[in-house]
Amino acid sequence: MSTYAYFAKAGDRADKSQYEVAIAMYEPRAADYDDSWHPDYTRRLMDLVGVHPRDRILSLACGTGLEIFHAAPTIADDGAIIGIDATKAMLQVAQRKLDAHPSLHRRVRLIQHDITDLESCSALEKRPFDLIVCSNAFVLLEDRDATIAHWAEYLKPNGRLVIDIPGEQSIPEGTIIENICKKLGIKFASDRSWIRSIDSFRAVLESQGFDVKTATVLEKRSGKDVKLLDAGQLESQFEKVVQTAVENKLVPPDFYDKTKPLFIEEWNKMAVDNKVRVCESLYVYIAEKRA
Repeated sequence: MSTYAYFAKAGDRADKSQYEVAIAMYEPRAADYDDSWHPDYTRRLMDLVGVHPRDRILSLACGTGLEIFHAAPTIADDGAIIGIDATKAMLQVAQRKLDAHPSLHRRVRLIQHDITDLESCSALEKRPFDLIVCSNAFVLLEDRDATIAHWAEYLKPNGRLVIDIPGEQSIPEGTIIENICKKLGIKFASDRSWIRSIDSFRAVLESQGFDVKTATVLEKRSGKDVKLLDAGQLESQFEKVVQTAVENKLVPPDFYDKTKPLFIEEWNKMAVDNKVRVCESLYVYIAEKRA
């Protein structure tokens, strides 16, 4: 997830559902989404997960289908992969990949729908899955516990749920923007304030009937995980993100000038010896539904 993805139009935030906001955020990113760290990250993620030929897999917030097309060659004809995403443009990219491999049509389906309301998805047969995967999306969802409980209904007993969340030291400019928006009373597109350590999400999963089998730190870019930023470097990143948002009319033109004092305040909270430690990695949880 880029920091830019955290912004949604003010009208979207105020008046539209979470599902509609997700569409507004990701439609512009579909064309070049795969020209990023995501494909390599997904390969390493799915290698951690491991899939079996007869698995029925549900890929939620599937986007351009990265998890799907990593798993698809392993899945036999009596297995299946269903991908669900809010964003038509993302699914169109995934569909083009699928059309390039006609043999996969028998076991891969793509559906546009709200991943927090699977019950209303008439195209989704309520037949339990062996594996549910949601990557680079969970912190955009509003009710963690209710979402996990809902998804659990679509898993077999002992079925696996795989979710990743950004670490607490990932995307510091995003954390600062998030905190500023809260202070200004602006509804924000994500909430990472509850993430304190790799154990933060474990409690959520366990409270909803899952046993966490592994919790792994996975770098966005292998071998390029940790760096230290001074105030000028972080402010430069913050300014670029805000400028892009201004150009796309996602925030008012004076947003940066108004929020710079708040940026300095947040910087002072985060900095140690005038540096902010950035760890661009995600926590990957593989949890098993209790029988």
